[in-house]
Amino acid sequence: MTVVVALQALAALFFIVDFVGDTASDRFGTHLLVEGIAAGALLAAVVMGALQVRSLLLAARQDEIAVAMARGAATDLIQLRFA
Repeated sequence: MTVVVALQALAALFFIVDFVGDTASDRFGTHLLVEGIAAGALLAAVVMGALQVRSLLLAARQDEIAVAMARGAATDLIQLRFA
């Protein structure tokens, strides 16, 4: 998942650099407007994707901790019951 976000970030960087280069050499027209909007949307999607991956990783860690605690509690209950 992280690799996908990294590849998207590289693509966004490419399109933003291309857009900046085009605006420096060409006059601003409809083509550049659409290209700029697309580059901005891709950048926003990369940021949102990175935040989503971060959230998923944090949730997975919390789930692992909860499962480990539940296993420990189950072991304690079995020991109390059959001791």
